[in-house]
Amino acid sequence: FGVTDWGAEWLAIGGSLIGIVAGVALALGYRSRLSAVILWVTYGWPLRLAILPGGPGLDLGKYILGLAIFWLIFLPSGKTWGLDARQEPEGRTVHLSVGSAGLLAQIFIIYISAGLTKNIDEWLISGTALETLLSGSIYASDLGRSVAGNSGLMRVSSYITVALEVLGSLALFLPIRRLPALRTFLVACFVAFHVGIAFLMDIGFFPYVMIVIWIAFLPPEFWDRLRRSSSPTRVLYGSGRIGTPVGALALAFLVTSNVITLMAYPVQGGWMEGFQTVGRYLLLYQQWLMFSVPSSLVIG
Repeated sequence: FGVTDWGAEWLAIGGSLIGIVAGVALALGYRSRLSAVILWVTYGWPLRLAILPGGPGLDLGKYILGLAIFWLIFLPSGKTWGLDARQEPEGRTVHLSVGSAGLLAQIFIIYISAGLTKNIDEWLISGTALETLLSGSIYASDLGRSVAGNSGLMRVSSYITVALEVLGSLALFLPIRRLPALRTFLVACFVAFHVGIAFLMDIGFFPYVMIVIWIAFLPPEFWDRLRRSSSPTRVLYGSGRIGTPVGALALAFLVTSNVITLMAYPVQGGWMEGFQTVGRYLLLYQQWLMFSVPSSLVIG
């Protein structure tokens, strides 16, 4: 091995160690925003190389985790149950900013895009999508192949999948009086949905990452009951002088990238391809046509 190989190897090891330290700090809620920045840079470097043109592509779960870490940069995630909360006053904290909007919008877009782009005939008319998928796909687990022969169960499951992805994600934002109870119920449904995916399919980290991310959708009332507390609510606004405009630009980029994907996938040539290439460098590229036509489980 040459000097260049040796240096690259130690650089990779050093970056991994820094990322591990930043990940532990973020999990403990210590300097959460700074920890998120460091973790996003170190974790995102290999992801970026994987999704750039000519790269091998990567597992959706790893990519979505990178997106979640990115939006944590704009959120004070350690100010409730983390070490950053030690100097905070007692009570419940609600954070409203471009960061919270970005995280919620990202998860909403993943499901609504996956639901709306599914093949109507296979998923909603004949209902054979899951039966076909689990009986002959490389993504099916042994349990998935064993239940694929139950046509009735597969047909109902196909209907439920599309309904949950489309109607369930829309219902998260219904302005109704019982929204906290509805959100808690929907979070439970989506968690159960991903538990089922984890058992029936071998698709890497995706279902486990999504189960954890759904915690962000639980309403404040859920946490009050869990803590058996009715402390006064403190509302925090904004993500800082730099964070707010940067987060707003990232949110606009996220929406635009999704629109481009839905308009023309795969994008070939022109300004759209250039825009999506920029998204790959920024790790904000959007493509959620999962088990659709064309179908994809890999960011490609």
